[in-house]
Amino acid sequence: YEKPSNLFVAGFMGAPSMNFVHGEILARDGALVFTEPSGTALTLPKSREAAYAGSVGKPVVLGVRPDHVLRQDAPAGASLRLLVKDVEPLGPHTLVIGTVGAFPFTAQMPVGVAAAPDQFIDVALDLERTHLFDKATGMAIP
Repeated sequence: YEKPSNLFVAGFMGAPSMNFVHGEILARDGALVFTEPSGTALTLPKSREAAYAGSVGKPVVLGVRPDHVLRQDAPAGASLRLLVKDVEPLGPHTLVIGTVGAFPFTAQMPVGVAAAPDQFIDVALDLERTHLFDKATGMAIP
């Protein structure tokens, strides 16, 4: 669950399953940045730059568990723009289901989250707990 070796394992473990957003890693202003086609740009943690440096310019898949979404109204460079399709209150938390660009995405949010269908919300991620996978092989980038 914490360190899946490949996309299959990452998607199989956990409920709801891990979100997958396709993109690439770029070097920008002295940092490594994950970008996806609709414009999302996440500054990757300094602690993982050495591991990710070999993947600059290559297609990758960002993996984010729904419970590793932290909050709404996140700062630029640490958030995803989520188009809400559905909101499911589940008692102790709420699932916000939608898309990030062309990719399905589920966020586990606090009860009472301000989200409604057909609206965009920005959600922050625990970037230390995200995963990157090589798109060609499906294997985790450590």
